[in-house]
Amino acid sequence: MPHATGELTSPVAAKGDKAQSPVWERPLGDSELSYFLPSRHEGINDMFVHIGFHAPPALFTPDRVAAVWAVLRTRHPLLGARIDPRSYDDVRFVYSPPKSAAAAIASARDNMEFRVQSKDDLVNTYLNGPRTLSNDRLSYVVVATPHDTPDFPYAAPNNSFAPSLANLTLLPPMPSLQNTVDGPGQEFHFLLAAPHCLGDGMALYRMSDEFFEMLASDKTDAQLKELVHLEWERAVAGAEEATCPIPEPLEARMPEPSSRLASAFEKVDYVRSQDRLIGGHSFPRPKSKLGPRHIVFPTYAFSAEKSKKVIKTCKAHGVSFSHALFALCNLAWARIKRGENVEQPMMMYSALNLRPYLPPSESLSYWFLSIGYFNVVLPSFFPRDLPDAERRIFWHRALQAKRQTSKYVGSPFLLGRSRQMGTERAKRAKTWAKEDDAVFNGLGNAAVQPKAPTVPAVSVTPAGDAKPVPAPAPAPKKPPSVALVGLSLLGDLDRVFHHDRYPSVRLHALTPGSRVRGGGTLLFGYTFAGKLWLNLPWDANGFDRSVIESFWDGLVRGVNELLLE
Repeated sequence: MPHATGELTSPVAAKGDKAQSPVWERPLGDSELSYFLPSRHEGINDMFVHIGFHAPPALFTPDRVAAVWAVLRTRHPLLGARIDPRSYDDVRFVYSPPKSAAAAIASARDNMEFRVQSKDDLVNTYLNGPRTLSNDRLSYVVVATPHDTPDFPYAAPNNSFAPSLANLTLLPPMPSLQNTVDGPGQEFHFLLAAPHCLGDGMALYRMSDEFFEMLASDKTDAQLKELVHLEWERAVAGAEEATCPIPEPLEARMPEPSSRLASAFEKVDYVRSQDRLIGGHSFPRPKSKLGPRHIVFPTYAFSAEKSKKVIKTCKAHGVSFSHALFALCNLAWARIKRGENVEQPMMMYSALNLRPYLPPSESLSYWFLSIGYFNVVLPSFFPRDLPDAERRIFWHRALQAKRQTSKYVGSPFLLGRSRQMGTERAKRAKTWAKEDDAVFNGLGNAAVQPKAPTVPAVSVTPAGDAKPVPAPAPAPKKPPSVALVGLSLLGDLDRVFHHDRYPSVRLHALTPGSRVRGGGTLLFGYTFAGKLWLNLPWDANGFDRSVIESFWDGLVRGVNELLLE
């Protein structure tokens, strides 16, 4: 796919005439396409972040929230763009700045909502209800409160489209979490959503921080509207220039191979690096389908005191909590398997933020996709016949995870491997998109062509006699390459959120995630509001529930046993 940076598809209005806005478009890059195509029917990969907080209700008037949201949507073109899918190979972002500041505010109002809804209902509705986003709606904000109060009269209960939980037993709530937190102000819940093809989690968190800072500033509503006008003027002026305001795709920012030989070497290196990824463990599936995709999201927050001890213990052993989390998954799974299938290693994967390894973006917006992936492979057995063996091997595995991560990140082939992986992911996404379309269009298995019967190969002699050709020797069986679980390692989010800049708002909880595919799961680990958090969204109808529950319990228990020395 050509990595065009964008083109102007409508004539630019005469200077000073804002009645006709220019229209820009550019094709999605390989990485963007690999996220977009699976999202079309059920919103798979649609990201969100939920933040629980206390604040004065007077801050959350519709006019004030709409003005702040309009500033952010105008400042970041992709949030106000749309997606135009023309074929599996040609999908485009299309962007035109608002026709006026008033139009920007009106558009913001159309893409936000106030609700009376608890945190669990809010997140459950987003994950399991009808899709919130669409090709014409690439960003959305929800402000909810679990209590209908006289100071918050703008919301009506919005649970009508939440899926029924009557036939599903959810995981019990974690004892460390509460629906409310003691503190000044009203309890609120904030949810920001965007499709994954627009960007990554860090863009979500950074924008959430800016949202709270702007909303809780000493600016009056009139001053915020003036800020909308200034952002609109900048957006229109930028869109009328020769440079496309839509940020470039990831692939366009990667340095190209210097020669054909270098390009060929990059492909060979990628294949070899993938061949080294061996994993023979996966969570068991139910023998028969239990029901449609339904994501549950158990969350555990360690106390601030325990969180400090965990970080201190990890540091004393020369690793970060992210490295230790790989080892925790390794240990939790080994305890479940109890020596079964130990000849096969265990593999996990994780996303990698590529922004530090790329040239700075020319765009003023930080909303663009810039992630790759890496894998960690660890032995699947834990000897138990030596004194304190489990503890010592655990820290050794954490160091192994650190070495593997550092080796991958420090490789001179990092960007080349990421480019090749994006190409491969896009190809797979196109293949699966065709299968999805067959299913969702009601074709089911009828769209799958039956395989032709195998006919033995023959050779023909000069006399015309045919004789069978000996079958070639079977190729050696490749070792399995299956990942048990994916890890999203967000690090210390208190470095992203500037709590001191909005003292009237007290953030106390954060839940990240996305609309996980059927039969999918993803483990999040991060620090927020001074606490260490674990979060494991998974499809309750796609796995053996008892195994996932045991794995989750093993993670929490492992922290208490090994990281709280």
